[in-house]
Amino acid sequence: MTYPESIAWLEGVSLYSKKDGLENMKRLMERFGDPQDRIPAVHVAGTNGKGTTCAFLESMLRTSGKKTGLFTSPHLVRYTERIRVNNQEISEEDFARIAGRVREQAESLQAEGIPHPTFFQLLTAMAFLYFEEQQTDVMVIETGLGGRLDATNILKKPLVSVITSISLDHMSVLGNTLPAIAGEKAGIIKPDCPVVVGHNSPEVMQVFTDKAKETGSPLYEADTVPSQVLQNDESGISLQQGNMIYRTSLCGDYQVDNLKTALAAAVRIGIPYRDMQQGVRKTQWIGRMQWIPGRPRMLLEGAHNQEGAERLGVWSREHLQGRDVTLVFSALRKKDVASILNALLTDSPFVRVIFAKMQDDSGLTGEEFEAIAKDYLGTRPLVCADSVTEALKTAREQTAPDGLICCCGSLYLVGEILAELEEAAKNDAARRARRRVPGNRVKKGIRRGHV
Repeated sequence: MTYPESIAWLEGVSLYSKKDGLENMKRLMERFGDPQDRIPAVHVAGTNGKGTTCAFLESMLRTSGKKTGLFTSPHLVRYTERIRVNNQEISEEDFARIAGRVREQAESLQAEGIPHPTFFQLLTAMAFLYFEEQQTDVMVIETGLGGRLDATNILKKPLVSVITSISLDHMSVLGNTLPAIAGEKAGIIKPDCPVVVGHNSPEVMQVFTDKAKETGSPLYEADTVPSQVLQNDESGISLQQGNMIYRTSLCGDYQVDNLKTALAAAVRIGIPYRDMQQGVRKTQWIGRMQWIPGRPRMLLEGAHNQEGAERLGVWSREHLQGRDVTLVFSALRKKDVASILNALLTDSPFVRVIFAKMQDDSGLTGEEFEAIAKDYLGTRPLVCADSVTEALKTAREQTAPDGLICCCGSLYLVGEILAELEEAAKNDAARRARRRVPGNRVKKGIRRGHV
């Protein structure tokens, strides 16, 4: 298969299985000799922050000299983002080759009357195969949805299980209450394996405590580690624990929680403190409180559920008041958009709102957004753009050069913006290359644009 053919095949597969449990995933991996059992793993679940927590842990492990495999979801621009070795994306050629191997076995199972593996099961299998092929020392594995029945939960004995914050999301699949959702996430806790839990409410913590007791697993709460936040602004976070100070360019209150969770897990794994410090400093994670330079600057943040929006709202009120700030927003139709907007716009510094219609058909239209947003806009002007490109153009025109454009509401929106920025960067590089070609140079002493 070519890379485009592999993507077409994956996107043609069912997202969900009609059969409950992990039997299909187990059967598929048995065909390859269960490579996931031969590589030590860190397993991470949660509603918000699990991707960033994975990024922190991967960077710390890599800094300590380990060859790392990192499996995360969703991707923002390319499928290859999901599978990385030493933080380098799998090549399109390797992606297609591994997909071909998995497809062969998946279709063989189907021919035997066994249900075809799901989209996420196939990607998970590809990651495990690639990490074994690349002889990684350790894998950092993020769950896709939930935990108990997630394809990644065939891991038998992780070095540590990590659970980040829990909030109401994917309720049609995971349950309608926080304890119900926490119960699904707690499914990654394995007997006699340490579990680290990030910041959560008492009712959620009780679910994890009960599960840890049931499985005989030592439980560690990241919040119980004495910590002092020395800095949390646009330039990043400085967090002190004991005599160590950890600095990262990531910012936001929830990134403090993610950092504390990752540090607690790193201690359980046994990463040296100096490697933890350097690994944190080098961590980058696209689309989550990511700053894009320019005039005006741009801030990209998923904030695709109520908790994420509440945390971004709090941070923006603390750090962005008095500035010319434009909110570029979009969301999937299935999300609780009213709650997200309420969290973002109540007493917020956003002076105008621009809605961006995404390419994905499951995204809101301008008319749908306007009907929801009218109760939260107040006196703010609203522009509904027919595309992300148009929304960004309008935002740049209406925002002062020293202001800020904050883009949030969906990782699909962030992905479209990043893809557009990448394309613009490629075009700029091509133009610069053409100028360097003999015969294409601007004459000395004549300013560009005035020839």
